[in-house]
Amino acid sequence: MELGHIALSIKYPEDIIKFYGEILNMKFIRKFVINKESANEIFSENSAITVNVVRNAKLSFELFISNKPSKILYNHICITVKNREEIFHKALANRYKSIRIKRNSHDLLFVKDKSDNTFELQEQKVIN
Repeated sequence: MELGHIALSIKYPEDIIKFYGEILNMKFIRKFVINKESANEIFSENSAITVNVVRNAKLSFELFISNKPSKILYNHICITVKNREEIFHKALANRYKSIRIKRNSHDLLFVKDKSDNTFELQEQKVIN
């Protein structure tokens, strides 16, 4: 089994280029619209939904544009990267919420897009 994609709701379309493109180094692939009838059937949404797809070599996100308020959840996506400190500092420099939790053995790093989608950054382990 493999992961097909992760769908996220975002409020700010500019995050597609700024956060997902420039911070997470993902490429914009395409944009499509889920029509009102399908949106109602799948998500109980009474209007069409615009979706943008971004991807890198191993991961794909469907970014649903929505201004609807979201509930407070504990959901987050953990991504394994080769350069977590670089990504963390790039997000911080671009005024994205960046959280470092100090631990004895290693720090936990999190970054958030403007819609409050949370990403935990783990360093990719080098296998010799």
